[in-house]
Amino acid sequence: MAGWAFLNGYDSFGVSPILGFYAVLRSGELLGLRSSHILCSAKEKQVLISLGHTNRGKRRGAAESVALGIEQGVLPTRHWKKVASSSFPVATSPGRWRALFSETLKALGLSEFHFRPGLLRRGGATWWFEKRHSLDRILVQGRWLANKTARIYINEGLAMMAQTRINFNDSKIRSFL
Repeated sequence: MAGWAFLNGYDSFGVSPILGFYAVLRSGELLGLRSSHILCSAKEKQVLISLGHTNRGKRRGAAESVALGIEQGVLPTRHWKKVASSSFPVATSPGRWRALFSETLKALGLSEFHFRPGLLRRGGATWWFEKRHSLDRILVQGRWLANKTARIYINEGLAMMAQTRINFNDSKIRSFL
């Protein structure tokens, strides 16, 4: 999705699935992000994302943040941050963002899978769990209070992966990888 977006001039949209997936962001958090919420340092190999007072943060009286420290997420985010003004949003509007999400799936021939924006978070949690095999680390990354919710996300993600077969050699997809 990100490759298609970047190659078609939708840089802000392109960085959004990367942030949603690797930073395990909720849809509302992702759609509310602005360039000024992202701290990049040329020396650091990570990006810090300030989420402010999310719904959970408001209940606890604390702002939330997440660190993104994987190269596949850091490099495109750092690049986008360089070209975006400080107040520039990741999503100009939720409706436009969702339309681009659908357009991207259609262009890549992935509409049949019925992916939804919220699956970026679930997919990211599943990916991190497969990579680290640690529910505790996923709880921190996803900012879950109870492991029950994270377990549901991961179990559903694993089940979906077992059922979903994407042909990455398909010409609609291959050129954007």
